[in-house]
Amino acid sequence: RECGNLPLAISAIGGVLTPKTSLEEWETVKNDVDSYIRMSEGGKEGYGAVLQVLALSYDELPYHLKPCFLYLGQFREDEDIDAEMLYRMWTAEGMVSSDHRRKRETLTDVAERYLYEMASRSMLQVKFYEFSTSRKVESCYLHDLMRDFCLARGKEVEFLKLLDFRGGNDPLSDYSTERDDSTPRCSIHMEDGKKHGLGDVDSMISMALEASGQLRSFTLSGGCGFPRVIFDSNKCKY
Repeated sequence: RECGNLPLAISAIGGVLTPKTSLEEWETVKNDVDSYIRMSEGGKEGYGAVLQVLALSYDELPYHLKPCFLYLGQFREDEDIDAEMLYRMWTAEGMVSSDHRRKRETLTDVAERYLYEMASRSMLQVKFYEFSTSRKVESCYLHDLMRDFCLARGKEVEFLKLLDFRGGNDPLSDYSTERDDSTPRCSIHMEDGKKHGLGDVDSMISMALEASGQLRSFTLSGGCGFPRVIFDSNKCKY
């Protein structure tokens, strides 16, 4: 009932409870759920309450997994995120710690364990390659509500700026009055199948970077035939 009868929220709380081994710990989770739900608007059940349940599952994540989860917000809704690509991106961002390597493990092995742990907590869903004797993660994806929470928390903690130009949106209007130098990552989504000219992409990226200030990473998705992105280290632009 407190999870709004939503399977995602129920699974997320199950993920919080899984490592708990005593009645006292389970009582603590129950009290935390009650407390988080009261933080939703008017203390009512529904969408706001469900997001608070998801917030609890996020807050229960180990510290090193939180940026890995927020990083998923840059991908599109319902997108199958290639696992090997994601491991490389996490590693390039410095999110995969060499301190977590076990004997003979690579950083990719560590990143894979990160993904498995979040999946076990129902923070994301995974798809597998099936082998005769084993299976390996092929891709992962976020439930719509989990992605909504991911984007909201990423914006709140200034982790990621998402600029979605699809459907005639003008996401830069939110950033037109004040330059934001604090958000280190920016992702641009363009229309699928639409061929953008050099000037169109140049304009989008220039405006996005002008609104964002200094960036640590930048991703561009969608469209077809758009030019490759070139990095200019002098201007911190493409």
